[in-house]
This record gives sequence, C-alpha cells and structure tokens, in this order.
Amino acid sequence: MQNLGACVFSPTAKVTKYFFVIYHANPMSYAETIMAQIQSCPLFHAAPESLLEKLANAVVFKKLEAGEILFREKDPSNHMYIVTAGFAEVLRRTAKGDVVVSCVQQGQTIGEMGMLDQVPRSADVRAGGYGMELLELHRDNFEECIRHDPFILKAVIKLLGDRLRNSTCQQEKQFVEMSQLEEYKNEQARKLEIAEEMAHTDSLTGVYNRRHFFELSSVEMLSAETNARALCVLMLDADHFKKVNDMHGHAAGDAVLKHIVRICLGALRRNDFIGRLGGEEFAIVLPETTLIGAMATAERLRQSVEVSHISTEGKIITVTVSIGIATLEPSDRDMETLLDRADKALYQAKKEGRNRVHPWAS
Repeated sequence: MQNLGACVFSPTAKVTKYFFVIYHANPMSYAETIMAQIQSCPLFHAAPESLLEKLANAVVFKKLEAGEILFREKDPSNHMYIVTAGFAEVLRRTAKGDVVVSCVQQGQTIGEMGMLDQVPRSADVRAGGYGMELLELHRDNFEECIRHDPFILKAVIKLLGDRLRNSTCQQEKQFVEMSQLEEYKNEQARKLEIAEEMAHTDSLTGVYNRRHFFELSSVEMLSAETNARALCVLMLDADHFKKVNDMHGHAAGDAVLKHIVRICLGALRRNDFIGRLGGEEFAIVLPETTLIGAMATAERLRQSVEVSHISTEGKIITVTVSIGIATLEPSDRDMETLLDRADKALYQAKKEGRNRVHPWAS
C-alpha cells in the first residue's frame, strides 16, 4: 500500500485502475482504516467500537484479480468476506455455461449465511470488473465475537429478515421454476430460525442467555404481579468450579456445566425456565410457586447434582451446587431486584459451607 497524502492507492495487478480509501482531514491509522471499512458494511454499521476493534484484529486482507475465483460451489463455508473495493459476481452453472445471477457491491458481505449454517457454498463467486479487495473473517473469530457481543446476531437476523421479505421479487428473476423459488424461500426461513435461536440461547449449555432470560423473566414477573400469583427465583452456582477447571481443564468444566443443566431441565416443570447469567451461575424462574414449593424444588436439584457424576476424557468428576431463593414481593421494582435478593441468599449458602439451599431472609 502506498500512502500519498490524503489518499491510499491500492493498484490491482495487470490493470491501470485504482481503488481508493479517502481519508478525511487527517490520515487514519491502518487499524482505524480497517475499522472504518468494516463499519461501512450494513451488517456492522451500528457496531460498538469494542466489537469493531475485535473484528479489525481478526480479519485478513485479500486482493483478487478480475475473474479470479473466491470460492466454488460445495467448498467448505469457513469464512465470510466484506467487499472493500470493486465487486463480486455470483455464478449459477447452467447447460449453457456459468451465468452471473447477482453482484455483491462494495460494503456488502459474502458467505455469511453458509458460514453461520455451516453448510457448503451454494454457488461460485469470482471477482468482477477490475478485481476486488476483501476482508476475510474466519468462522471461529465470528463465533467468538458473538459470544462477547450479541450485536452481530441481531444484525444477522435483520439481514435475514430483509432478504426473506425481498426474496420473492428477487428470486422470480433468477429462477425459472417455482419449485426452485420455494426451496430458496424455505432455506432462508430455516436460516432465520437458526439465527434467532442462537440469539436467544447460551452456545455452551443451550439454555437461555442472560439477555433473553431477563426479557422472559420480566414478562413473567409482570404477569404474576397483575394476576396476584406467587413467583420464586433460584440462583444456582456450581461449587468450587474454578478448581474443576484448574485440575481437569476447561473442557471438563464445560462438561460439568452441561451436566448440571441436564439435571435441572429434567427436574423442572414445563412452565419453569432457566438461564445462564455468566460463568457457572444460573437463574431459574418458578411461576406460581410459593417459598415452600421453591425450597422443595431447589433441594431436589441440589441432591440430584450431589449424587451424580460426570465422566469426561476418562475422568470421573463429582460436583455440588449451592442455591439461593427469593420470592416476589409487592415492593419489587424489577427482576434485577428479585434476583439480587436470591444472589444474596446464594452468597449466604456459600458462606455456610456450600452444597446447600438458602432462602432469602430480610
């Protein structure tokens, strides 16, 4: 790259055209330029700066000459791409040869759906015009960003929704047979469903993530207050979890958390629900449940975990849990207030020796 005053010129091979990145008053650093290019993509347009920094550190710059293949149909979907200069052509194979069915312009993304769904590429993609420049992001880095910031999944869901709404008009022009159009629409709807599920659940345990748990529990709390029904929450924490990770490794720790969740799901009622708030801490909402009922449920969970064991990588691991309980009171302003009391009760259970159930007492 050649820095010439207020512009950066990036010549493509064998042609005399140039792609430009125009600076404003003062030239930006390379990292700032990459962040600006990422943010110009609609998928990341409103991304927070912390996420843009993670992405800028994860992407790899690529440059393709005109006609050069980026990937072919059936190739593994391990990466997505952001077009930063030029454009890409999406090809369909026909009896008469390859046909360009769409173009991906500067600022748009390529391959994010296949990567998200982990299915092979559905078409050939090549550089159009005078070539193109891209930023390449590996699936592992994409998923790591999702775990730290749900923004990407929200953006992907919006993107899928927009594509699904516009699919009929676009696909009627691309596919001759209605069966192909229907298949495409069903596939987009299925991917949208997968993306929405990922946005709501914890990727490790499969239970609700913190954000969605608070959404659902707040609705349940409002319903209980409106209809004068009892409601209890449990705060559950794996005892000495750090020792499990230190002694047996993080894979064993993950196995322990999934084991605890399986026991909880097997013991809870259909209208109860559980969410992972972070680390080894889980919250459970028990609608239409008094303190006596919540104590019985919590003790059943505690005992079930205590007598069980986890077999992973040739190791047998035992673990216990501590549980704090709080009941809904008329003075509770929101779910955070109720959970704070349950968390204090959990702290008391830990303080008294762990592997026990403790109700909140004012």
